Amino acid sequence: MLTFARPDDRAELFHIWKQCFGDDDRYINFYFDTAFAPDQTPVLRLNGTIAAMMRLFSCSLRVGEQVFPLQYVYAAATLPEFQGQGCMRRLMEEVGRYCAARGDQGIVLIPGSMGLFGFYEKLGFSTRFYRRVENVRLNEQDLDVDGVLTDLSFAEFLQRRREYAASFPAFVEHGEDLARYVYKELRFSGGKMLKFQDKSGQSYGVCYMIGKKTALAESNASGAARAAFLSALLREESARSALSADYAPSRTEGAPYGMLRCLSSRLSQALEALPRAPYMGCMLDD
Repeated sequence: MLTFARPDDRAELFHIWKQCFGDDDRYINFYFDTAFAPDQTPVLRLNGTIAAMMRLFSCSLRVGEQVFPLQYVYAAATLPEFQGQGCMRRLMEEVGRYCAARGDQGIVLIPGSMGLFGFYEKLGFSTRFYRRVENVRLNEQDLDVDGVLTDLSFAEFLQRRREYAASFPAFVEHGEDLARYVYKELRFSGGKMLKFQDKSGQSYGVCYMIGKKTALAESNASGAARAAFLSALLREESARSALSADYAPSRTEGAPYGMLRCLSSRLSQALEALPRAPYMGCMLDD
């Protein structure tokens, strides 16, 4: 039977996060102060000790007019001393039964490394989401663009992202708790949500930092509009290069990004009928 964390488990869960992800205390405290929800944090206890944990966020997969409720798994971790003993497998199996019983039709996640794709395949997940990431370098004249970058409010982010995602045959839509935490976490981590206005129109972009390098994680701009957005962004950051991530329709056109475990035949059939991969972006594991 699946068990969930208790409010007084914070210190123990903090320790697991620190041991497994290596984030600094400031970031971990931000998560627990902002998004920790005991009743959405499945745990596996062995002899009174929490051996494994994860956080569930509600989301959905929209396929045309069909809406499939999902759970997004975030911060899945096993204490080092319990690794290799099947703890995450056992916890994920219990989570799968719990999600199916409550009516969820699938579970999505983003593996923390390429090596974990094989591990999650053994737990019933398959790679369904792909993306391309390229390093963009600009010279001095490329930075001379006519356009203005301004901050995007949370309401604007939701609206623009929904409009962009709806341009795909199928896409993962954030639940409200997930969307709010994505927005807050990005800003806390030094990222930005921006809108860009120039003569050709307006676009939006979600930007974050990888070390000291700017990355454009999601944008509805393409072609010349995307180049102009990147130029304005790099000009503002006084930089010459950035990473640019974009949707890829298949394995042959991009790298594996996200995985999905179907909990219903209805969802499996809907996915098999798609002409290209569904869209998922701007998640917490980016």
